[in-house]
Amino acid sequence: MAYGDATTALQARDAERLWYSLEGLVSAATRLHHLLWPSPDDSGELRGTLGVEDDSPLNRPQLFRVSSLVSTLETWNSLGPGQPPLLSNLGPNGFTEPSPADCVRCFAPEAGSFTLYGAVFELPPLLHAVVGIAQRVEQELKQLRAVV
Repeated sequence: MAYGDATTALQARDAERLWYSLEGLVSAATRLHHLLWPSPDDSGELRGTLGVEDDSPLNRPQLFRVSSLVSTLETWNSLGPGQPPLLSNLGPNGFTEPSPADCVRCFAPEAGSFTLYGAVFELPPLLHAVVGIAQRVEQELKQLRAVV
């Protein structure tokens, strides 16, 4: 849903909706990360059932960095103390080209990368991982329904 909303918002140049949707997508990916890697001593049974490898885009440090927003904000703010941050790189005339490090949130549509507080998310691989998991979950549900 977040991806569809982001696509629609991008076409309409609706900055508020775009940022909300992209942040929602990252939030959903972070939740998936926590479900699949709940603790260091986790057996990995759910990941094994769903065929999710440890090198999945859903197991990137950026996802657990952003999950702790307060520490993420503190870390990001310490990189440029005393400088007022740019809220985003999307304005009335489209996308500008400041460094992603200068913006709270930055989106590069041609590359599909979204930067939030210095954490860079490559959206295409992340979306492919989510779609793959969704398909495997649907298969598992069909098998469970057949048994029940």
